Amino acid sequence: MVESLCCGFVFSNCYVISNDKKECIVIDPGQNFLNNYKIITSKYSVKAVFLTHGHFDHIDGIGYFKNIDIYIGLNDKNMIYDLNDSLYNVFGYKRSYNPTEISIKTVNDNDIIEISDFKIKCISTPGHSKGGMVYEINGDLFCGDTIFNMSIGRSDFIGGSLTDLKKSIKKLFNLYDDSKVLYPGHNDMTTIGYEKKHNPFLTDL
Repeated sequence: MVESLCCGFVFSNCYVISNDKKECIVIDPGQNFLNNYKIITSKYSVKAVFLTHGHFDHIDGIGYFKNIDIYIGLNDKNMIYDLNDSLYNVFGYKRSYNPTEISIKTVNDNDIIEISDFKIKCISTPGHSKGGMVYEINGDLFCGDTIFNMSIGRSDFIGGSLTDLKKSIKKLFNLYDDSKVLYPGHNDMTTIGYEKKHNPFLTDL
């Protein structure tokens, strides 16, 4: 089952993917996360946390998961520690976690990670950030800020590249068919086929 929780001042999406054993994987725990953490841990045993990228609105809740492995793309690992690259300083927010208290692991393109009965495929999608990742879990794609419903991620932040971002989106389009569900970092879920047909930022693809 996939559940979506809204986080913080910029309404980022945190996703909880659960199984019949009341275990779960958490994707992108964002700002103001205490209530969401209580909701998750009241129902599930959290087995791991996966970060699609290292911007503050997708990572600020990681401090609640001190004894759980937290996975992030290799080229975004520095953003866990750097207040400029993670945009805390840019937007004037205070980091709510202590980087020394959490367990960070890195992933690369095509890594397959098996945790309990969850199988996570890691797909490198730079462009919004250098180390952006999309995760395929149980057949669905959790795509962070790479692509949205009728939009795409910003590429004007530190480490961003519009050229790389469009290459990453084209990579997803080539890897998966039109029925593949996309769970983005903001706003509503969508599908690859819908975005191919309707996304005004991708007409050149």
